[in-house]
Amino acid sequence: MRQVVSTRPITWCDDANQPFSIIGNVTWQTTHLKVSVMLETATTCAFVAAKVDEGGCHSASATGVFFWICSEGYWNVTSDLAHTETLSHGSYDIKAGQWYALDIYAKDDIATVSIDGHEEASVYTKSKVKAGYAGIGTGGYYYAQFDDFYLFEATYF
Repeated sequence: MRQVVSTRPITWCDDANQPFSIIGNVTWQTTHLKVSVMLETATTCAFVAAKVDEGGCHSASATGVFFWICSEGYWNVTSDLAHTETLSHGSYDIKAGQWYALDIYAKDDIATVSIDGHEEASVYTKSKVKAGYAGIGTGGYYYAQFDDFYLFEATYF
């Protein structure tokens, strides 16, 4: 999959400033998502997410567990799509034009995130996020690619 929309479209509601897609079921309490991500240009970010509670016209206020990687060499975990509440952050040698295997596992009030098989953080989600969709997206309207998409819901563990 490739994020190719390079300018914000005309919208008819208060939706998010970031393009993203959700899949699954809003009632999922445990989610495990693995996705390979490539940022195509410098100064860009992409994310994988679990327990996303909103989409469509209400997506600007979406909460969940969002695991972001940025081509400037850092990652962070936020509890909202607006990227205002950081749960954890760190550095990683992330560069545009390279693939990175991202993994997010969210169960109960804990989310664990990994890059290329290396666990980066296990965070307490502050009990705000109880259930929701899985998602992928970017921090703005620029190119990014997503591949090797694997989604596991709690009933399969």
